[in-house]
Amino acid sequence: MARVSIEDCQKVMPNRFALVTVAANRTRQLMSNSMPLVRSKNKQAVTALREIAEQKVLMKGEIGAPFKEDIDLLSPISLAATKPTTPVEV
Repeated sequence: MARVSIEDCQKVMPNRFALVTVAANRTRQLMSNSMPLVRSKNKQAVTALREIAEQKVLMKGEIGAPFKEDIDLLSPISLAATKPTTPVEV
């Protein structure tokens, strides 16, 4: 993927609010040394959008549900419970 666009991400997320929420949370995870799920030479925010566009990051919980502290991000490969994997080539 040469460029990541909002349209690519909106195909995966149900609305822009969910996209912003997931991207911001994933960016914070990447900034605190979480392992990227895609290979990217970009900053953490762009890497987070690339991961969303490639459906590597999903949102746990329902859209419109009351916010709780236990709502967090999941990936198809559990980030907390597995060994680091080789990033997927872009």
